[in-house]
Amino acid sequence: MIFGRLNPNHLKHVLPSFSQIVVVTILISPNCAMTTAILSLQDCIDIAEKQNPGHLVNIRDVESSREQLRQARSEFALNIDASLDVPTYTESRRLHDNVALLQRVHEENVNMEYQGETTISQRFAHFGMFSVTASGIRNDFSSNRRQDRKEFVGDLRVDYTHDLITKPTTEIQLERAQLALSIGQSNLLRQKFQLEEQVTNTFFDLVQAIRELQIQQQRLAQSTAALDLSLRKFEVGLIPEVEPLRLKVEKLRAKAGLNDAQTQIDRRRDQLREMLGMNMDYPVDVPTNVDHKVISVDESRAVKIGLQRRTDLKEAKWSKRSSELHLQDVEQQLGPTAQLTSSFTLLGRGPKMGDVSSTFGRSFVTAGIRMELPLLDGGDRRGRGRQAEIDLEKSVLSEEVINRQVILEIREAVRNVNKAEIQIVLGREELEVAQRTYQVESSRFELGLTDSQALLEAQTTFTEASLNSLENSISYQRALTNLRVATMAKLSELSNTPND
Repeated sequence: MIFGRLNPNHLKHVLPSFSQIVVVTILISPNCAMTTAILSLQDCIDIAEKQNPGHLVNIRDVESSREQLRQARSEFALNIDASLDVPTYTESRRLHDNVALLQRVHEENVNMEYQGETTISQRFAHFGMFSVTASGIRNDFSSNRRQDRKEFVGDLRVDYTHDLITKPTTEIQLERAQLALSIGQSNLLRQKFQLEEQVTNTFFDLVQAIRELQIQQQRLAQSTAALDLSLRKFEVGLIPEVEPLRLKVEKLRAKAGLNDAQTQIDRRRDQLREMLGMNMDYPVDVPTNVDHKVISVDESRAVKIGLQRRTDLKEAKWSKRSSELHLQDVEQQLGPTAQLTSSFTLLGRGPKMGDVSSTFGRSFVTAGIRMELPLLDGGDRRGRGRQAEIDLEKSVLSEEVINRQVILEIREAVRNVNKAEIQIVLGREELEVAQRTYQVESSRFELGLTDSQALLEAQTTFTEASLNSLENSISYQRALTNLRVATMAKLSELSNTPND
């Protein structure tokens, strides 16, 4: 941009004002052939949800919890296992001393065994574990001293186990796995809101940096115009030499501020790329207009909605329930246990396969109750039980603490929104006054009614007011995002006039 000689009275018609909507496109490299992408805030949020490495890790954590739940549920699903030996070859050779014949006899035996087994098992919550095992064996035996034989054996066994006075650990693990998945999904939703807040802050950091560059360009233009005017006045002897020298220093400061602003833009753009999970050389830019829509938020309404929506409150309840299950499991392991076991077996055998079914009959029946009662362990049981109780107590206290923190966070977020709204109005008034003061001082300097010191003070005040007004507008957007994260609700839901 090339700045010529400007009349201070017409400066506001030439330079972009703070309220104008300006889109600035700055390429990473002048040799870059890629088209610069101008991303809106929502575009950045959508990209971050798909590409941000930290968010992808959080998604994998939920998938891991889902697989753990799948494993826990597998204990209550129909399970079928099979094994097969085809075949097992066994050969043995022995020397036997025959005392009567005063000689040794060499015996050779060969056995070929084919064996298969299938087990079907099913666990039912509250009822116990059932399993059915069917096995078959075929033996082919040959020997040089014994009679060769072939035998088929069929076996069918039904087993049942049931815990009488305790809840099975598998059922406790299943419920805890369900709670862990719920906690993981809830945590992912909360982290998604937090990612939105981080992206919003990074996005507006870049917006602010670009707008500050525009303000610094405006400052440089003002300094250049004032210096040119002072040099002409000095040439004709209207002002002393110190006046243009003072303005020259101000111009150098303005150039330094412009360079700093450009460096800040490059830094903020890199931070945005990193947040979005983009290649660090990808050219990207953002629109620089900062919308300001007043949202009237009712504090009591925000607190009520936040207490209903905040997932960390739900997580605290689920964590407490998980601690209760853990305590129950520990107490069961440390206390008396009783388990009912029973087994029923049918067996058939014969030299032919058909003989198995014809001779199939009951061969074994058993049932019993096994009880275990720990008596003395030196304090291990008491220590483990007390530790589980402490974990539960901590969960209860944590739920109360989180509830209080949520209320405080929401109230503070509402106050920050109201404060930021007031600061915007104040900043606009200060900007108008500073701009008008600068215009007046510029005219007075041009007419020789004031010196460069007064002009510089007015110019500095105008620049600071522009920066403050920009900061106030962006702070308001940050405050709204913080309120959305604190309540996990849409802003329209928090407004007293949601239909607006």
